[in-house]
Amino acid sequence: VLVAAWVAVLVVPWHLNVMSYIRSERDWNAVDPMCLGNVSLIGILLTLFVASLLLRRPYLTVFFGCHRKPERSFARIPLSIRLCERCTGIFIGVFMTLFVPLHSPLVLLCALPLFFDGVLQAFTRYESGRFRRLVSGLLFAPAFVWTYSTVAFFAARGVVMFADFFVA
Repeated sequence: VLVAAWVAVLVVPWHLNVMSYIRSERDWNAVDPMCLGNVSLIGILLTLFVASLLLRRPYLTVFFGCHRKPERSFARIPLSIRLCERCTGIFIGVFMTLFVPLHSPLVLLCALPLFFDGVLQAFTRYESGRFRRLVSGLLFAPAFVWTYSTVAFFAARGVVMFADFFVA
């Protein structure tokens, strides 16, 4: 399941971008990489969520690289889908980004609260609370989606340019 999920992470957004490019009569300006990347990421996350519930394996937590520490997780969630507060915020935030325009690289600034909170916890005695971890994860989600979508878009564009070079 994990191998299939990682193949989907790499192939699905690339495929959606290329198909959108072909449908738009080969015009990259008509392709909306943020929408395509977000939809494919949501599909992958939902698939991993359902697989984790049904097969009782932590596929979703492996995708996020979550530590699943009990003291930093919501206790009532089944163990197979349990995420820490920060990863839960990212998971929820990815779905919320459907309603937020992500067309500016300034969205990467949303990653700063997570970065500073993590660095402070790693190198000082500071310990953030549940709410701060959840909010930093929610704020990080748009930057995560933007980065994922942009990389998928330019990968698809590179493959098409490579193919056009050899076909033409």
